[in-house]
Amino acid sequence: MFIDTGPLGPPWGETPRHNCKSCQQPILKHHRVEYVQFPQEGEGAELSGRYHSQCAGPFASIAHALNMLSRLPF
Repeated sequence: MFIDTGPLGPPWGETPRHNCKSCQQPILKHHRVEYVQFPQEGEGAELSGRYHSQCAGPFASIAHALNMLSRLPF
């Protein structure tokens, strides 16, 4: 169907929807969102992004721990 929102994205000027990095479900306008920032170096950088508030808890605590460890002088 030509109105389908397949790989071409949302139709006619709608803002693109972002997916939660944890559950991979779309983040809609009425959902509460948290942005989790991991340290830029290492493998955790690809986990930075938008999460549903209920999905963000474990990732936010891991990001906080990694940020604290990156500040330690070794």
